[in-house]
Amino acid sequence: MAKPLLTRNNDLIVATAKGKVIKLTISGVKLFELQIDGPIFNSPVEENGEFLVMNVKGKLTRIDNEGKVTGRSTVSKWTCFAPMKNALVSDEKGNIYRIDNKEENCKSKLFSKRKKKIVKELLAFSSFFVALSTDGVLEILDQDGNCSGSWNFGAECWSSLGALLKNDDFYVFIGSRDDQLTCLRLFTKNSQQS
Repeated sequence: MAKPLLTRNNDLIVATAKGKVIKLTISGVKLFELQIDGPIFNSPVEENGEFLVMNVKGKLTRIDNEGKVTGRSTVSKWTCFAPMKNALVSDEKGNIYRIDNKEENCKSKLFSKRKKKIVKELLAFSSFFVALSTDGVLEILDQDGNCSGSWNFGAECWSSLGALLKNDDFYVFIGSRDDQLTCLRLFTKNSQQS
């Protein structure tokens, strides 16, 4: 089972390996249940009032608040365990795709073609995105998917990023396979001037 999503309304969206998508209240009352193509290992995400669920075959399903499927599209055939955040999704080859297209049966647009290993985490920071690959490379990508900076941890990273926004500074915490914890301070032009 994928990590459940706690929605903005404090409901839970649960996606199972067998392709069931279930919406529950926080007290456990079932609001809807539907079956889509599985298996599902990726955690669902909430975006613009819809829930996005992607199976391991790269099929993305959009579901409204009532449990109705509002669209389906194909991302990539390599999406097992790929993170979905901020209208971006990665595949196991390290490529990042935009998932903002709501047209039925449409292929998602390639955002950043990369030669890195699996992208473990995607975060938004100001007008940039932070992508962490399992090979221990963190990249800062601009709105067009170009690399604006990077950091190599020197060891594989399989843990998720921790993030903290304080004033205009964005702190990222990463644990690597060699038991090192690193904190990076990313800052905007505004925070550089102060």
